Amino acid sequence: MTSLRFFWVKRKGWIFIIAVFAVAVLVQVCNTVPEYCGEGNKLNPETQFCFNNKTYDKCGGAEYDPTNQSCERGVLKAKCAGGETFYNPETEFCRNGNTYEKCGGNVYNPDSQTCTNGAIRTKCGNEYFSQVSEFCFNEIVYPKCGGNTYIPTAQVCENGVLLAKCGDNNYNPTLQFCTGGQIYPKCGGAGGVEYDPSYQSCEGDILKSKCGNDFFNPASQFCLNERIYSKCGGREYDPATQACDLNIVKTRCGSNDIYDSTTAFCLNNTVYQKCRGVVWEPASQKCENGVVKEKCGSDYYDTTIQFCYMNNTIYDKCNGRTYDPMTEECKEISMVFVQGGTFTMGCTEEQGNDCRGSERPAHRVTLSSFYIGRYEISQAQWEEVMGYNPSVTKGYDLPVTNVRWDTIQVFIRKLNTQTGKNYRLPTEAEWEYAARGGMMSRGYKYAGSDTLGNVAWHYGNSGNNLHIIGTKQANELGIYDMSGNVAEWCHDDHRTYNNGSQSNPTGSTTTNERVYRGGSYYMRDGSGYSPFGGSGSTFMCRVSNRDYGSSTGSYTTLNISSQMIDLGFRLAHSP
Repeated sequence: MTSLRFFWVKRKGWIFIIAVFAVAVLVQVCNTVPEYCGEGNKLNPETQFCFNNKTYDKCGGAEYDPTNQSCERGVLKAKCAGGETFYNPETEFCRNGNTYEKCGGNVYNPDSQTCTNGAIRTKCGNEYFSQVSEFCFNEIVYPKCGGNTYIPTAQVCENGVLLAKCGDNNYNPTLQFCTGGQIYPKCGGAGGVEYDPSYQSCEGDILKSKCGNDFFNPASQFCLNERIYSKCGGREYDPATQACDLNIVKTRCGSNDIYDSTTAFCLNNTVYQKCRGVVWEPASQKCENGVVKEKCGSDYYDTTIQFCYMNNTIYDKCNGRTYDPMTEECKEISMVFVQGGTFTMGCTEEQGNDCRGSERPAHRVTLSSFYIGRYEISQAQWEEVMGYNPSVTKGYDLPVTNVRWDTIQVFIRKLNTQTGKNYRLPTEAEWEYAARGGMMSRGYKYAGSDTLGNVAWHYGNSGNNLHIIGTKQANELGIYDMSGNVAEWCHDDHRTYNNGSQSNPTGSTTTNERVYRGGSYYMRDGSGYSPFGGSGSTFMCRVSNRDYGSSTGSYTTLNISSQMIDLGFRLAHSP
């Protein structure tokens, strides 16, 4: 009974196992959904794939492109372009439609290379060489020298050292050099420098240069006139004119003295100390507390804050203002306000028959308000700003003369910098309007009167000399000397008048010629010659008279570079 029970239990176990397996197979079959390729052709996606409606077995579990690939024994191969064969990219490569085995895993060029024992060798003439240990030169294979290629026609390899040829011998370029077919050791050993044995030598690894029949070290010596000298503080010098004193190059002064040119200078065989690095002239200057002072009479003055007048009197500078030695005060340049208005410029009725062609036709001009100098610029004002006095006849209260138009522009720029103002020369129209008296004009022939002697120093009353500014009667606006003492530069160049009305004409500055106005102490009556080409002081002193440089007749050509002994200027500026 026990045996039967055991048999039954064992039988039931096998039945259970078979049942489980059957269920698993059934589930697998039920879960596998067939796919189709083309018209009704089933495929198993686990092992197959569809390409262009055809069924193919996967290659090692992977799909591929049957047009360019093939599967051989589970190995995917690529088609060799230009041929019909297939190759394994892992071990083979394709070139020009042919399949080749890789060489040690590397691709090579079968046209110029070959594979020997797993090593690529490159063609050289009729043989092959290893690029690792050999090189090709002129179709001949040579072993590398210490791993380096070389030029066999100019170099040789001895015991792994590359040598260069020098004539019939060989040398090591690291230690030696070749010049003139001779081998020399480099100066300084390995990595040293080459040199020219014809004028250099190497002594104790120091390169020396030839000097006469000897050699010198350029680092500490120099050669002059085939003699060797030690440098002075690292500097060369001229022993004929210099000496070395405590490693400082000093210059010889006279026969027994020397000096340091950075702190001293030599003049007339005498050594002087510089004045804070500045060379000065002992005959006309002195150094006082580090300041170079100029001589003025028997005293000296500081040019930055003082000026010397008439070479004998020192005055403090006024920074663009007028210094009055009588009151010892600085005064502003006196300017007169001229109210703008309209006037007739040129040959007007009161000028009579004295008018010249350049004054015609008379025409209407309208001007805006402006300021013009009450006086002509004095020599003191010019010298304070410019540092010199160009006038022939000198006097601090005389008008400055002998000045060029272009130099006046320099004076104005400096003056404007000092004062912060915007001075300029008056235009020709402004000058004539102010000379006529502006809005207060009484129609005088001259600036302030019909009697010239009342308002002007001219040839007839000046004694042919300059006179102190402002000593004649002023015109209607309180302006002095516009008809005499000195003629005056204007801003613009000469222009021909026309009948048209004008507003604030400024003329032109496109040529070098400039207009000047007013008479001077140097004009002459009658037909005598004057520096400006005029004849007769009364004629030239009229308010409408205008003149300029001319290249014909008896006129003196005046341009921006001209200067005359009776030609000065006065200033103007806009409000």
